[in-house]
Amino acid sequence: MISQTVIDRLHVIVSNDFKAQLPQLLLASPDGRFRLSHLVQQFGQDYDVLLMDTQGARGIILEAALLACDHALSLITPELLSAREFVRGTLGMLDELRTLAQYTHLRVPPVSLLINRLDETRDARNITQALREMFPETANAHVSVMSSHLRHLTAFRQAAALGQPIHRFEPVKPAGRKSPAGADQIRAVAAELNPDWIPFLQAMTPTGSDKGADHVDH
Repeated sequence: MISQTVIDRLHVIVSNDFKAQLPQLLLASPDGRFRLSHLVQQFGQDYDVLLMDTQGARGIILEAALLACDHALSLITPELLSAREFVRGTLGMLDELRTLAQYTHLRVPPVSLLINRLDETRDARNITQALREMFPETANAHVSVMSSHLRHLTAFRQAAALGQPIHRFEPVKPAGRKSPAGADQIRAVAAELNPDWIPFLQAMTPTGSDKGADHVDH
């Protein structure tokens, strides 16, 4: 069921699979991995953007979502275990899906890695640099590391606890903090993912005296 929200033209499909039966049903279906892509084609023209949020763990839901989307965004924390899991698990899954997609009209989308919860530690900087070197930015890269990133801020956790998007919870940077406002960070991510959105995102940027003296726009 597609539910309307208090935000104009924003619709949400809330999962009603409370018993987690969907993965088993899809596994038992011959077209389990392809069904979502066919559904997206049926109503995708009615929307400017479709966002599909899945669990990060490998499974048929994640595989179906990858085959149904045009661009995949994977959040990764700058920690050694997370980086190793992505290299060993996610890259292997992508290779297997490419083999499967050869026999269909579908394709595995490009994957953008977004560094999440980046802090000021040397370890985080080293792992981030290692990921950028592992996935250099080329025209035909299957996986790339985004230039934008999300800092390790309490504001993100507080916004999530209140059920608010970060651009509404922290529209401007608090005085005295070096890291950009949460709203600036998320706008930078959106602009990098789709440069066509830049004029609209810039129109959302607060102007005037609401900004701090050291406010940063992206």
